[in-house]
Amino acid sequence: MKKVILTVIITLVLIFAVFIAYIYSGAYDVSQLTTHNKITKWMIRTTKHHSISKRLKDIKMTSMPAFGPTHTDQKIWAITGFLLNKMNKMSPEEYQAWIKKYSE
Repeated sequence: MKKVILTVIITLVLIFAVFIAYIYSGAYDVSQLTTHNKITKWMIRTTKHHSISKRLKDIKMTSMPAFGPTHTDQKIWAITGFLLNKMNKMSPEEYQAWIKKYSE
């Protein structure tokens, strides 16, 4: 009986070690540019749903936009600079005027 228990414990430890090694390896692509498999989509959706429900808050802009395929590095940095330096200081009126001026 001791052998069975020891075998189960060693197996669980090895499975956990492989899991941790996989997480730290960076092998799984978590970017928005590739589609997640069904299990991962379920885990993300379920975690998000329960997290929001538990906190009862509205969460806006929950994902990072993937600008890489459509924008150059220079444009991405310009967007970042605008968001960090300009937009945070705009009044609602200034923001609406900016939208009218620059929207397509």
